[in-house]
Amino acid sequence: MLDTFRALAGMCDHSTEENFLKIAKAGHDKNLRTCQISSNPFAQQFVWVSDFDNGGAWVVSSQPEGPCGVVQLSRFEKDQSATSDLFWRYIARKAATNPSGTVLPGLSCSAVDQGEYVYDWKKPRSDHLQCEFVEFSPI
Repeated sequence: MLDTFRALAGMCDHSTEENFLKIAKAGHDKNLRTCQISSNPFAQQFVWVSDFDNGGAWVVSSQPEGPCGVVQLSRFEKDQSATSDLFWRYIARKAATNPSGTVLPGLSCSAVDQGEYVYDWKKPRSDHLQCEFVEFSPI
């Protein structure tokens, strides 16, 4: 912010192309160091599947959706090491059943993120983000 104000003051004192570029660069540099955070509400219905490795899991009930035929494969698994039934892990995953389809021109369904993301109560998810600033985004 201070760099932007200095650049603006320099532009007010001397309206030159160089000072204009300093203003643009200050904003651009901040944008490069800014992470945007958003949340997307969603609803899922789960069904109990008893033949999982750990004795059972709540698996999302999903039908293929969209041109990629995306199927939700997320599930809740009981933590077998816990002494009570209170502790579960959420495993988020989806699959594209039509990988040869396209979402938009130039965006193939084979590019759909089909990774598995584990949210475990014992292991907080922490990713190193090189952010100096955080902005909340509606999308």
